[in-house]
Amino acid sequence: MAEDFYWRVKPVVARTVRRLLGRLDQDGDDISQLTMMQLIEAMPRYRGDCPLDAWVAAVSANVIYKHIRRRRLE
Repeated sequence: MAEDFYWRVKPVVARTVRRLLGRLDQDGDDISQLTMMQLIEAMPRYRGDCPLDAWVAAVSANVIYKHIRRRRLE
Protein backbone atom coordinates (compact mmCIF):
# COMPACT_ATOMS: atom_id res chain seq x y z
CA MET A 1 0.00 0.00 0.00
CA ALA A 2 2.85 2.41 0.80
CA GLU A 3 4.32 1.89 -2.65
CA ASP A 4 1.01 2.71 -4.34
CA PHE A 5 0.65 5.78 -2.13
CA TYR A 6 4.19 6.87 -3.04
CA TRP A 7 3.56 6.68 -6.79
CA ARG A 8 0.19 8.43 -6.40
CA VAL A 9 1.52 11.46 -4.49
CA LYS A 10 5.05 11.75 -5.91
CA PRO A 11 4.08 14.18 -8.72
CA VAL A 12 2.26 16.47 -6.27
CA VAL A 13 5.22 16.50 -3.88
CA ALA A 14 7.70 17.16 -6.70
CA ARG A 15 5.57 19.99 -8.08
CA THR A 16 5.24 21.61 -4.64
CA VAL A 17 8.96 21.33 -3.93
CA ARG A 18 9.86 22.85 -7.30
CA ARG A 19 7.35 25.65 -6.84
CA LEU A 20 8.45 26.65 -3.33
CA LEU A 21 12.20 25.91 -3.42
CA GLY A 22 12.96 26.37 -7.09
CA ARG A 23 14.14 23.89 -9.65
CA LEU A 24 17.82 24.38 -9.01
CA ASP A 25 17.79 24.03 -5.22
CA GLN A 26 20.26 21.38 -4.05
CA ASP A 27 18.03 20.22 -1.19
CA GLY A 28 15.06 19.36 -3.41
CA ASP A 29 15.56 15.59 -3.33
CA ASP A 30 16.16 15.54 0.42
CA ILE A 31 13.06 17.65 1.07
CA SER A 32 10.99 15.37 -1.17
CA GLN A 33 12.13 12.37 0.85
CA LEU A 34 11.36 14.12 4.16
CA THR A 35 7.96 15.09 2.83
CA MET A 36 7.15 11.50 1.87
CA MET A 37 8.09 10.32 5.35
CA GLN A 38 5.88 12.99 6.91
CA LEU A 39 3.00 12.05 4.62
CA ILE A 40 3.20 8.39 5.56
CA GLU A 41 3.29 9.31 9.26
CA ALA A 42 0.36 11.71 8.86
CA MET A 43 -1.80 9.39 6.76
CA PRO A 44 -3.89 8.15 9.74
CA ARG A 45 -4.91 11.78 10.39
CA TYR A 46 -6.21 12.31 6.83
CA ARG A 47 -9.99 12.47 7.18
CA GLY A 48 -10.91 12.87 3.54
CA ASP A 49 -12.48 16.31 3.99
CA CYS A 50 -10.49 17.67 1.06
CA PRO A 51 -8.99 16.16 -2.09
CA LEU A 52 -5.90 14.03 -1.49
CA ASP A 53 -3.79 16.23 -3.76
CA ALA A 54 -4.66 19.35 -1.75
CA TRP A 55 -3.80 17.62 1.52
CA VAL A 56 -0.50 16.35 0.11
CA ALA A 57 0.37 19.84 -1.15
CA ALA A 58 -0.43 21.36 2.27
CA VAL A 59 1.71 18.84 4.17
CA SER A 60 4.51 19.29 1.63
CA ALA A 61 4.36 23.06 1.99
CA ASN A 62 4.59 22.77 5.78
CA VAL A 63 7.70 20.60 5.52
CA ILE A 64 9.28 22.97 3.01
CA TYR A 65 8.52 26.10 5.06
CA LYS A 66 10.00 24.44 8.14
CA HIS A 67 13.15 23.70 6.14
CA ILE A 68 13.35 27.28 4.88
CA ARG A 69 13.04 28.62 8.45
CA ARG A 70 15.85 26.30 9.62
CA ARG A 71 17.99 27.35 6.68
CA ARG A 72 17.60 31.03 7.63
CA LEU A 73 18.68 30.33 11.20
CA GLU A 74 21.87 28.66 10.00
